Amino acid sequence: MLASRLHVYDHLPIDFAQLCENHKCFYIIPLQEAWMMPFAFCTREKRWCEFAEPVDGESTKFLQSFALKYNMVIVSPILERDINHGEVIWNTAVVIGNHGNIIGKHRKVIA
Repeated sequence: MLASRLHVYDHLPIDFAQLCENHKCFYIIPLQEAWMMPFAFCTREKRWCEFAEPVDGESTKFLQSFALKYNMVIVSPILERDINHGEVIWNTAVVIGNHGNIIGKHRKVIA
């Protein structure tokens, strides 16, 4: 399901990377909060929980290849489903390193 929505965003990191393609830059690309779904935190409607995914889910895997290819760090805010803790839903910023690895995350509680 997520893959069908990601095609809309597949050009964003490339556009940023091409701006400095001939320069020796270090890129940090912060994406909009919950970029892979409609912004729904203000409505508190539970139906938006269907967009939740694990930290290493489809949107993260999608962006890891861009981070590696263009030597950039990407901050990807997602709606996280924590399967290890009773499927708690978090508003999580996943930090993807320039080697394509997950280097960190920051969580906010969604009540």
